[in-house]
Amino acid sequence: MVALSKDGKGSEMPIGPQTIQEFASTVLKESQTLSKGWLRRHWFDIALLLILPAGWLLFRYVSRQNFPHGQSQQVVVSSRSELEAFRVIGPGDVSLEKVKTVAGSLSKLDDVVGHYPVEILSPKAVIKKDQISARNIDSRELAGRHAVVVPIKLGPLAGSTKFPLRVLLLVSSRIAGSKPLLIPDAYVLAAKDVNGTTYAMAAVTGEQAASLAAVLGNADITISIPIRP
Repeated sequence: MVALSKDGKGSEMPIGPQTIQEFASTVLKESQTLSKGWLRRHWFDIALLLILPAGWLLFRYVSRQNFPHGQSQQVVVSSRSELEAFRVIGPGDVSLEKVKTVAGSLSKLDDVVGHYPVEILSPKAVIKKDQISARNIDSRELAGRHAVVVPIKLGPLAGSTKFPLRVLLLVSSRIAGSKPLLIPDAYVLAAKDVNGTTYAMAAVTGEQAASLAAVLGNADITISIPIRP
Protein backbone atom coordinates (compact mmCIF):
# COMPACT_ATOMS: atom_id res chain seq x y z
CA MET A 1 0.00 0.00 0.00
CA VAL A 2 1.32 3.53 -0.88
CA ALA A 3 0.88 6.52 1.47
CA LEU A 4 1.69 10.18 0.62
CA SER A 5 4.20 12.05 2.76
CA LYS A 6 4.09 15.75 3.49
CA ASP A 7 6.22 16.54 0.41
CA GLY A 8 3.75 14.65 -1.79
CA LYS A 9 6.03 11.75 -2.43
CA GLY A 10 4.67 8.29 -2.08
CA SER A 11 5.98 5.99 0.58
CA GLU A 12 5.27 2.41 1.33
CA MET A 13 2.98 1.61 4.28
CA PRO A 14 3.25 -1.88 5.65
CA ILE A 15 0.02 -3.82 5.51
CA GLY A 16 -0.67 -6.14 8.38
CA PRO A 17 -3.34 -7.14 10.90
CA GLN A 18 -2.66 -4.09 13.05
CA THR A 19 -2.95 -1.70 10.11
CA ILE A 20 -6.24 -3.26 8.97
CA GLN A 21 -7.61 -3.14 12.52
CA GLU A 22 -6.69 0.54 12.87
CA PHE A 23 -8.26 1.34 9.49
CA ALA A 24 -11.45 -0.55 10.36
CA SER A 25 -11.63 1.21 13.72
CA THR A 26 -11.33 4.62 12.04
CA VAL A 27 -14.05 3.78 9.50
CA LEU A 28 -16.34 2.51 12.27
CA LYS A 29 -15.92 5.70 14.32
CA GLU A 30 -16.61 7.86 11.28
CA SER A 31 -19.73 5.87 10.39
CA GLN A 32 -21.01 6.06 13.97
CA THR A 33 -20.50 9.83 14.00
CA LEU A 34 -22.37 10.20 10.72
CA SER A 35 -25.16 7.85 11.89
CA LYS A 36 -25.69 9.76 15.12
CA GLY A 37 -25.89 13.07 13.27
CA TRP A 38 -28.34 11.68 10.71
CA LEU A 39 -30.51 10.15 13.43
CA ARG A 40 -30.66 13.47 15.31
CA ARG A 41 -31.82 15.23 12.15
CA HIS A 42 -34.34 12.61 11.03
CA TRP A 43 -35.68 11.09 14.28
CA PHE A 44 -39.19 12.48 13.69
CA ASP A 45 -39.33 11.01 10.18
CA ILE A 46 -38.29 7.62 11.50
CA ALA A 47 -40.84 7.74 14.31
CA LEU A 48 -43.58 8.71 11.83
CA LEU A 49 -42.66 5.84 9.52
CA LEU A 50 -42.93 3.44 12.45
CA ILE A 51 -46.13 4.87 13.97
CA LEU A 52 -48.22 5.05 10.78
CA PRO A 53 -47.99 1.35 9.84
CA ALA A 54 -48.48 0.35 13.49
CA GLY A 55 -51.60 2.55 13.74
CA TRP A 56 -53.00 1.12 10.51
CA LEU A 57 -52.46 -2.44 11.71
CA LEU A 58 -54.13 -1.62 15.06
CA PHE A 59 -57.13 -0.05 13.29
CA ARG A 60 -57.50 -3.10 11.06
CA TYR A 61 -57.36 -5.41 14.04
CA VAL A 62 -59.92 -3.47 16.10
CA SER A 63 -62.29 -3.03 13.16
CA ARG A 64 -62.18 -6.74 12.40
CA GLN A 65 -62.93 -7.54 16.04
CA ASN A 66 -65.93 -5.20 16.17
CA PHE A 67 -67.13 -5.61 12.59
CA PRO A 68 -65.70 -8.86 11.22
CA HIS A 69 -65.69 -8.86 7.42
CA GLY A 70 -67.47 -5.44 7.48
CA GLN A 71 -70.59 -6.84 9.16
CA SER A 72 -72.32 -6.22 12.48
CA GLN A 73 -75.63 -6.78 14.27
CA GLN A 74 -78.04 -4.07 13.11
CA VAL A 75 -81.75 -3.39 13.25
CA VAL A 76 -83.47 -4.09 9.92
CA VAL A 77 -87.05 -4.06 8.66
CA SER A 78 -88.29 -7.61 9.11
CA SER A 79 -91.80 -7.20 7.68
CA ARG A 80 -92.39 -8.21 4.06
CA SER A 81 -94.09 -4.92 3.31
CA GLU A 82 -92.86 -1.35 3.61
CA LEU A 83 -92.99 0.49 6.90
CA GLU A 84 -95.20 3.51 6.35
CA ALA A 85 -94.05 6.91 7.48
CA PHE A 86 -95.40 8.05 10.88
CA ARG A 87 -96.73 4.62 11.85
CA VAL A 88 -95.28 3.56 15.18
CA ILE A 89 -92.85 0.65 14.83
CA GLY A 90 -93.80 -2.51 16.73
CA PRO A 91 -91.67 -5.49 17.83
CA GLY A 92 -92.85 -7.53 14.84
CA ASP A 93 -91.73 -4.90 12.33
CA VAL A 94 -88.00 -5.14 13.00
CA SER A 95 -85.30 -7.64 13.90
CA LEU A 96 -81.57 -7.86 14.56
CA GLU A 97 -79.54 -9.25 11.70
CA LYS A 98 -75.85 -9.52 10.89
CA VAL A 99 -75.50 -7.42 7.78
CA LYS A 100 -73.04 -5.06 6.12
CA THR A 101 -72.20 -2.20 8.46
CA VAL A 102 -73.99 1.04 7.58
CA ALA A 103 -73.06 4.45 8.99
CA GLY A 104 -75.70 5.75 11.42
CA SER A 105 -77.32 2.35 11.88
CA LEU A 106 -78.76 1.13 15.19
CA SER A 107 -77.76 -2.02 17.05
CA LYS A 108 -80.52 -2.21 19.70
CA LEU A 109 -84.20 -2.98 19.12
CA ASP A 110 -85.14 -0.67 22.01
CA ASP A 111 -83.71 2.23 20.01
CA VAL A 112 -86.24 1.59 17.23
CA VAL A 113 -89.40 -0.02 18.68
CA GLY A 114 -91.86 2.65 19.79
CA HIS A 115 -90.46 5.22 17.36
CA TYR A 116 -91.93 5.99 13.93
CA PRO A 117 -90.25 6.36 10.53
CA VAL A 118 -90.11 9.85 9.07
CA GLU A 119 -89.93 8.28 5.61
CA ILE A 120 -91.04 5.02 3.99
CA LEU A 121 -88.70 2.12 4.85
CA SER A 122 -88.29 -0.78 2.45
CA PRO A 123 -88.34 -4.45 3.53
CA LYS A 124 -84.94 -5.69 4.82
CA ALA A 125 -83.64 -2.11 4.91
CA VAL A 126 -81.11 -1.24 7.60
CA ILE A 127 -82.71 1.42 9.81
CA LYS A 128 -80.64 4.53 10.44
CA LYS A 129 -81.00 7.00 13.28
CA ASP A 130 -82.01 9.90 11.04
CA GLN A 131 -84.85 7.84 9.51
CA ILE A 132 -86.88 7.56 12.72
CA SER A 133 -88.27 9.93 15.33
CA ALA A 134 -85.94 11.15 18.06
CA ARG A 135 -88.49 10.22 20.74
CA ASN A 136 -90.78 7.25 21.12
CA ILE A 137 -94.54 7.39 21.54
CA ASP A 138 -97.32 5.00 22.45
CA SER A 139 -99.03 3.85 19.26
CA ARG A 140 -102.42 4.47 20.90
CA GLU A 141 -101.64 8.21 20.99
CA LEU A 142 -101.59 8.36 17.19
CA ALA A 143 -104.29 5.78 16.46
CA GLY A 144 -107.12 7.27 14.40
CA ARG A 145 -105.32 10.55 13.78
CA HIS A 146 -104.58 12.16 10.43
CA ALA A 147 -101.14 13.45 9.42
CA VAL A 148 -101.58 16.92 7.95
CA VAL A 149 -98.87 19.13 6.45
CA VAL A 150 -99.21 22.71 7.66
CA PRO A 151 -97.02 25.82 7.42
CA ILE A 152 -96.09 26.59 10.99
CA LYS A 153 -94.09 29.09 13.03
CA LEU A 154 -91.78 27.25 15.42
CA GLY A 155 -89.65 30.24 16.37
CA PRO A 156 -86.67 29.25 18.56
CA LEU A 157 -87.85 25.62 18.54
CA ALA A 158 -86.96 25.23 14.86
CA GLY A 159 -83.98 22.97 14.29
CA SER A 160 -83.50 22.07 17.94
CA THR A 161 -86.70 20.30 18.94
CA LYS A 162 -86.94 16.52 19.23
CA PHE A 163 -90.15 15.08 17.84
CA PRO A 164 -92.87 14.03 18.48
CA LEU A 165 -93.97 17.11 20.39
CA ARG A 166 -97.41 17.46 21.99
CA VAL A 167 -98.73 20.98 21.35
CA LEU A 168 -101.68 23.33 21.15
CA LEU A 169 -102.03 24.71 17.62
CA LEU A 170 -102.95 28.40 17.47
CA VAL A 171 -104.55 29.22 14.12
CA SER A 172 -105.03 32.93 13.35
CA SER A 173 -107.06 33.61 10.22
CA ARG A 174 -106.06 36.52 7.99
CA ILE A 175 -109.69 37.06 7.01
CA ALA A 176 -111.15 40.10 8.77
CA GLY A 177 -113.64 39.26 11.48
CA SER A 178 -112.60 35.62 11.78
CA LYS A 179 -112.04 34.18 15.22
CA PRO A 180 -108.81 32.36 16.09
CA LEU A 181 -108.96 28.60 16.04
CA LEU A 182 -107.46 26.50 18.82
CA ILE A 183 -106.53 22.87 18.15
CA PRO A 184 -105.62 21.18 21.43
CA ASP A 185 -103.81 17.89 21.97
CA ALA A 186 -102.08 17.83 18.59
CA TYR A 187 -98.71 16.26 17.83
CA VAL A 188 -95.97 17.71 15.68
CA LEU A 189 -94.29 14.63 14.18
CA ALA A 190 -91.63 16.32 12.05
CA ALA A 191 -90.71 19.72 10.65
CA LYS A 192 -88.65 20.93 7.72
CA ASP A 193 -87.67 24.30 6.32
CA VAL A 194 -88.48 24.78 2.62
CA ASN A 195 -87.43 28.05 0.98
CA GLY A 196 -87.67 29.97 4.24
CA THR A 197 -91.00 28.49 5.33
CA THR A 198 -91.25 25.77 7.98
CA TYR A 199 -93.68 22.98 7.23
CA ALA A 200 -94.73 20.56 9.93
CA MET A 201 -96.41 17.18 9.85
CA ALA A 202 -99.14 17.52 12.46
CA ALA A 203 -101.13 14.54 13.78
CA VAL A 204 -104.71 15.64 14.49
CA THR A 205 -108.14 14.05 14.76
CA GLY A 206 -110.49 13.93 11.78
CA GLU A 207 -112.59 16.79 13.16
CA GLN A 208 -109.50 18.91 13.76
CA ALA A 209 -108.25 18.17 10.24
CA ALA A 210 -111.54 19.44 8.80
CA SER A 211 -111.22 22.65 10.83
CA LEU A 212 -107.68 23.19 9.60
CA ALA A 213 -108.63 22.55 5.99
CA ALA A 214 -111.16 25.37 6.14
CA VAL A 215 -108.52 27.99 6.94
CA LEU A 216 -105.30 26.68 5.38
CA GLY A 217 -103.78 29.22 3.02
CA ASN A 218 -105.44 32.11 4.86
CA ALA A 219 -104.07 31.68 8.36
CA ASP A 220 -100.91 31.81 10.41
CA ILE A 221 -100.24 28.78 12.59
CA THR A 222 -98.04 28.76 15.64
CA ILE A 223 -97.75 26.42 18.60
CA SER A 224 -98.12 26.56 22.34
CA ILE A 225 -96.40 24.07 24.62
CA PRO A 226 -97.02 23.64 28.36
CA ILE A 227 -94.34 24.80 30.76
CA ARG A 228 -93.89 22.14 33.40
CA PRO A 229 -93.03 23.12 36.99
